[in-house]
Amino acid sequence: MIALPATSNFPAQYEARHAQGTPLFQILQDHLETFLAHLEQDPESMGGYLRPEVKSTLEKFMECGILRFGFARTHCDDCGHEKLLPLSCRFRGFCPSCHARRLAEWSDWVLDTVLPDVRYRQWVLSWPKRLRVYFLYDDDLFRAFSHIVYEVLTEWMQTVLGEPDARPAMVACDQTFGTLLDYHPHSHMVVSHGVFRPDGTFVEMTSVRPEDLRTLERVLASRLLTLLVRREKLRPGDRKAMLSWPHLGFSLDASVGVHAGSREELRRLLCYIYRHPFRLEGITYDEERGQVVYQARRAHGLKGTDTQEFGPVEFISALARHIPPPNKHQVRYYGAAHRDFRAEMGDGWVPPGISPSSGGPEEGRASWARLIWRVYGVDPLICPKCGKRMRIISIILHDPIVPKILNHLKLPVDLPVLAPARSSGRGPPDEFEVEATSCPEFVDEAPSTEDYLTDGPGWEEPAFGVDG
Repeated sequence: MIALPATSNFPAQYEARHAQGTPLFQILQDHLETFLAHLEQDPESMGGYLRPEVKSTLEKFMECGILRFGFARTHCDDCGHEKLLPLSCRFRGFCPSCHARRLAEWSDWVLDTVLPDVRYRQWVLSWPKRLRVYFLYDDDLFRAFSHIVYEVLTEWMQTVLGEPDARPAMVACDQTFGTLLDYHPHSHMVVSHGVFRPDGTFVEMTSVRPEDLRTLERVLASRLLTLLVRREKLRPGDRKAMLSWPHLGFSLDASVGVHAGSREELRRLLCYIYRHPFRLEGITYDEERGQVVYQARRAHGLKGTDTQEFGPVEFISALARHIPPPNKHQVRYYGAAHRDFRAEMGDGWVPPGISPSSGGPEEGRASWARLIWRVYGVDPLICPKCGKRMRIISIILHDPIVPKILNHLKLPVDLPVLAPARSSGRGPPDEFEVEATSCPEFVDEAPSTEDYLTDGPGWEEPAFGVDG
């Protein structure tokens, strides 16, 4: 998408993006068939078997934003001008443009209907490398892990605050990627910094101390490993051995928070935990050398660099690992954020967030035009000739009609041609850790002498308690 600059007569103009000119499109055009062929012939070299959703998602991306695959026809009733707007693929986990619109819609909905205006923290849980491979083949583990995290945090907050019937609000997002596109499954959660009583009253926590995190890590490690034993992914002896390690490999972070009243900061935090796996602007493709360079927003903590070099097929393989399974939730809601609790509280319990529609399109929250405005700051239905409002008069999808219209308007008609399969590059990269967030932090002011948890003996699961 291109936002043409505003003039004295008209606001900024929307220009549909040209997907075919991006390095990502060119990489897929040159090497998608090679990737699919090698994935079918030698799955291990490509990091795993060919999941059906991978093939369909990559193929649909090659149609996203191209007029030849369908478009919306818009008309201005004031001056009679018409223009065509290409359709999007709307697939999850790969197309940056579609994810940006999905993220805008989702963050609006969470602020308007799910999360009350209270204090929140981001909790990030990562686990040992030994366990990561299980998430490639069991897409239910994310749900099970995040549910255990909710149970542990709820028990801890109830014990600390003396509110056995209260519960926090939690939004959990699955992430599978590290800084440089490695496969690194972990969970991000936005959790209220306190609990809600059954009548909706909020009781706020004071602080989260380092010793609190250490105890919570031990509890989570014990319960998560027990879950894996029950699912026969680990043996009981493996669990016992891992709990005896000096460093468990589980990491729990709660250093980032948002104060009550900071709804735009909360929006940015929500967008961070549900962000896209990769940056489109960070991809550079050298066709002659057969090399792809990916540049992250920040340097990797262990490697000390913000760039990673890939062969083209290796790069596609790295991206394909982060395409989510179909019909599986990547976002889950717990406690006071769950629809059942919101239904009990009734309408008006969650105050509306700061409206993103001020000055933008006037359609409903989820309208396509408003999402474009929310992401790019321009209204796609503003007429470039007179500046008035245009309307969509038809959606054209049928193949015999589309090329006739494009030919009449002297617009490109040819379909993208994929290069035939050829020899692949090197294998998929290793995996490493989660990157840190750049969201704003707040400083707790609770007395450092206050203890919220008591340590249990040895490496058995600690019991929550309050020092009297």
